[in-house]
Amino acid sequence: MQSRGKYVLQGFFVALAFLTIYPSKQAQWTEQTSRYAIFFFPVCGLLIGVIVSLLAGGLLTFFSFPSYLTAFFIMACLLLSHGGLHLDGWMDVSDALGSWRTKEERLEIMKDSRAGSVAVWSTILLLLGRFVAILYVVESSRYFLFFALLLLPFLSRGGMAYLLITAPLAKKDGLAAYFQAQKKRRDPIIVLFLIVFVLFLFIFFSGKDVFPFILVLLTTTVASFLFAYVFFKRIFGGINGDTLGAFVEGVETGLWFVSVLYISFVMG
Repeated sequence: MQSRGKYVLQGFFVALAFLTIYPSKQAQWTEQTSRYAIFFFPVCGLLIGVIVSLLAGGLLTFFSFPSYLTAFFIMACLLLSHGGLHLDGWMDVSDALGSWRTKEERLEIMKDSRAGSVAVWSTILLLLGRFVAILYVVESSRYFLFFALLLLPFLSRGGMAYLLITAPLAKKDGLAAYFQAQKKRRDPIIVLFLIVFVLFLFIFFSGKDVFPFILVLLTTTVASFLFAYVFFKRIFGGINGDTLGAFVEGVETGLWFVSVLYISFVMG
C-alpha cells in the first residue's frame, strides 16, 4: 500500500513535469508512475488555470492595460505554461492531414521535425482565433473569464487523459504507448470520476448561475472527445503523442469560442 502511494505521488510529479514548465525535480519516469500520471493530467490543467487566473486578476486589478493587451498576456501565459508542448502536436497533425497521403505516410510525416506550410497557417488561425475569443470574454464578462480560465485547461487535459486511456494506439511505440503500458481496466472510471468530482465542486461553490456554463463546456468537451476518437482512429489508426497535443489545442480554442457564444446569446 505504501509503495502504491509512492507511485501515485510520483505520478503527480511526472504529470507536472510533462504537461507544464513548473519545476518538478522529484519526477521519476517509469511505466508504473506514468500510469498514475494520467490521472493527474486534469489536475495539471486546473493548476495552470489557477496560476493564469491569479495573473489575470493582477492585471485587471492593478494595471489599466487595454483589453487587447490583457488578452494577449493571458493567451501568452497559457501557452508558456506548457512550453508549447501541445502546439507541436497541432502542427505535426496539420501537416499530416494536409498531405492527403496514406495512413502510414501520415504517421511518417508527423515524425518530421520540420514545419510545413499547412502547420504554419493552421497555427496562425488557431492562435488568432483564440486571441479574438479571449479578447471578447475579457471585454464582456470578467466573472466568466475566471471560470473559463479555470475550466478550459482542466477540461481539455481531462479529455486528453480520457482519450489516452480509451483510444487505440496508432503505433506500438512512442509517447502514448509508453503512458498506456500499465493501463488497467478501471482507469477510465477513475479519470471520469476525478473530472466529475472537480466539476461538482465548481458547481457547489460557485452557485446555480454557473451551472449552465459548466454544462455547455462539458457537453462540448464530450462531443470533441467522441469526434476525436472516431477521427483519429479512421485517419491515423489511433492516437499518438501528436494527436493528443492537437486535441488539447483544438479543444481549448473551441471552448473559448463556445464561451463567446454563451456570453453573447445566453448572458447577453
